[in-house]
Amino acid sequence: MPLAPISLKMKKYNPNIHLKLNNKSSVIQRFFDEPNSVNRKTLLLSYYMCNGSYEVLNQLLKKKVITINDYVLCVCYRKGNDVINDGGDTQIFITGSGEKGEDSIAATFEEIKEETRCEIQKDYINVELEKIDSDNLRNKNIYWTSVPVNKLKYVGLTKKRTETKCYNVYASVIVYGTKDEMIRFINDEIKPGPRYGNDNIIGLAAICIKDVMDLLPYIYKYNKEKRFIQVDFT
Repeated sequence: MPLAPISLKMKKYNPNIHLKLNNKSSVIQRFFDEPNSVNRKTLLLSYYMCNGSYEVLNQLLKKKVITINDYVLCVCYRKGNDVINDGGDTQIFITGSGEKGEDSIAATFEEIKEETRCEIQKDYINVELEKIDSDNLRNKNIYWTSVPVNKLKYVGLTKKRTETKCYNVYASVIVYGTKDEMIRFINDEIKPGPRYGNDNIIGLAAICIKDVMDLLPYIYKYNKEKRFIQVDFT
């Protein structure tokens, strides 16, 4: 088993499950109102997870779009008052439902803009954006895309779209890059701004793909029970 239980205590939102990674990695995190990124030892992970993400990562690894040592960009939500110490509630990948009148591609770009304060470069929209085949996955309505982090451009906090959810369109985005690319993106591309954005998103985190692959089976396991998972990355 890649993970083993440990004992940790949280000041706020004590998670039900405590896990420790054995491969001595770290998490790169940046709060929107902080000037620099930090390497975190622990992180609270959300039980929210799109079906099929493990399979999609395997597809990308086989196609050599990503490597096991690359990092994926995640969003951090506010949880309690002690957000600095608990690191927020981090959801792996960037996900969201489409709004009325949006197709899958439009929903993908709007979710990235709302949640990361960045947009995909215009020259990338019709040329290199990749649709991941979801026909063999558990939720066929998910439109999976993969985007290199160096294709994102900071635009600042944007206005949240009108709440007219279209639940038959669901976008899930894997923003990937090397550790150096993620550090450069979080430190240089993201500009300081208001901490609380859409959906109480307070910042971004980048997690090593090997860690994500180790964690996903546990997140799937506890997903229906709506459990949070406190992970020690040391």
